[in-house]
Amino acid sequence: MKKKTLLIATGIAATVAGLFAFNRKKSIVSPLKIRVDSQGNGNFGASRTGFGKHYGIDLVVTEGQKVYAPFSGSVNIIENALSDKKGYKGVRIFAENNLQIDVLYIIPAVANNSIVKKGQLIGYAQNITKAYNQSMLNHIHVEHYDRAKSIFLNPTDYYFGSILTASSGKTYLEMTPEEYANYVAHQFE
Repeated sequence: MKKKTLLIATGIAATVAGLFAFNRKKSIVSPLKIRVDSQGNGNFGASRTGFGKHYGIDLVVTEGQKVYAPFSGSVNIIENALSDKKGYKGVRIFAENNLQIDVLYIIPAVANNSIVKKGQLIGYAQNITKAYNQSMLNHIHVEHYDRAKSIFLNPTDYYFGSILTASSGKTYLEMTPEEYANYVAHQFE
């Protein structure tokens, strides 16, 4: 009888684990790591020689790594993610609440003017080290921009914040653009 009970319990545990794995939201990339190397700092607000501040975050990736939509919305393909170097592309997502997300240095896997859902594959990481320097860690660049207020938002807490950040009790990966904008607006209160 113990053997049957163990098999049933194991089967139930596997089923429950499978359901949680199926329902888990995908992060933009995995693992999440901000680029810091001899070529610079990929944190929001980092100094950029001759360019002022860094208005996004650089997430370390490997060439060809899958990149997923951090929000649902309509898509515009960015043909020239680097104005001085050809071939680097990106995806711009227009989400609700005037939030615009740019994900740069990816080969798009979605069509221009298409609609994407949060967690959907949007592209594959390109090799940015070919454009700059081999000592630079390969990365994608991610910006969050509030079109209504014409300001860049610090996306760090969205990707790396504590598990429960929204007042609704949702995890940061489950936040709507409105909840995220509200969180960013009140994070220093």
